[in-house]
Amino acid sequence: MSNKELVRCVALTRIIYGDGHWRLGQAFANLAHSYLILRALPAQAIEHGESARRTMMTGICTPPATPEDKKEILGTLVTIYYTLGHVFLVLFLDCPTSKESYLSLQKAERFMEELRELDERVIMGLKISQKDIIIALGRVCLQQNKLDSATSYFEKAIYAIISVEGDMAPELINLYQKIAQSEQLKKNHEQAIGYLLQAHSICVALHKKFSVEAAQTGLFLGKAYAATGEQQHLAAEMYFTESLTAYQAVLGVKDSLTLTAIEEFSKWLVHVGKKQQAYRLLKDSLKSIIETYGEFSEKTAETYHIIGSICLAEGKMREAYQLFTKVITTLLVIFLGLLPDISDLVIGYCFLEGQKSLVALLKTNRFINHMSFRGRKSHLFNPKKIPPV
Repeated sequence: MSNKELVRCVALTRIIYGDGHWRLGQAFANLAHSYLILRALPAQAIEHGESARRTMMTGICTPPATPEDKKEILGTLVTIYYTLGHVFLVLFLDCPTSKESYLSLQKAERFMEELRELDERVIMGLKISQKDIIIALGRVCLQQNKLDSATSYFEKAIYAIISVEGDMAPELINLYQKIAQSEQLKKNHEQAIGYLLQAHSICVALHKKFSVEAAQTGLFLGKAYAATGEQQHLAAEMYFTESLTAYQAVLGVKDSLTLTAIEEFSKWLVHVGKKQQAYRLLKDSLKSIIETYGEFSEKTAETYHIIGSICLAEGKMREAYQLFTKVITTLLVIFLGLLPDISDLVIGYCFLEGQKSLVALLKTNRFINHMSFRGRKSHLFNPKKIPPV
């Protein structure tokens, strides 16, 4: 049913059954689920999901008239609590509402089990499957850092998909990535790599080697191998290179995903001591970064900062000075709203007065407090990390 038809169903159900009937709750539940899944409008999904929940609380006070009514009521409760749990998970990834999401999804799981005990055939006709609930529970456990529970849920979901669709099902790609993330957080790097290799093999088989999907899993593999230490340097570099090559071939050199891959690869190269390789990679991509993000952007400032740090480590003091000056100019423009020429004057004055004046400027609380953009501070300016002069 389309969204408009579901809205009409709510109106007609209210006319036929009244405001307190569970059938109205069912109509609201279907509308809420439609807003979340079909329209991707989570705010409307919450509104109608809460309306459905309130209606069901008043509408099922009396026992269901028939066994069929009970099955429909349980199916509606599954839809309501899955929708609410899923929408809170999507909307509030960094908020305490993840607990509310977990509780809602647990209720959906419980009602699903109760429905299964009544008639397993009914489950086949529901909008939501047991697998959907398990995956959502795994995601919320991962968000809450309940890593063992997250791994358990993802393993159940993987088994359920393989038993029905086989071991090359597209849905497995994301699940293998999620379970790998959980294992990495537990420092189980070998297990994480194993899952990512499975995801990568599916991507290459379904989407070919030069695809965004294969590039993404390749980047994850590069980072996973990099996390294991020195013994996996060759594998890390191979997958970083493959990922970057795939992104450049499919999306071009100016796409944000390509530039992110360059940034990740360059940081790792610096970390393992391959500074010249990182320097060349970043210098070659600098024009694309400026054209994509803008001359005065945090991404551009960060790139200047990394290249400047490499020059400083290599003893190229003049180039390092020029690059760090660009970092400061860029961030003054972004965070203090100064015009570029004014920023250059501020920096020039500080250096005429002596480098200590510039260090003093950067270390002042007033400057650091102004280095905020929408409530966050630039990670490039940590006053504790500014070296003495």
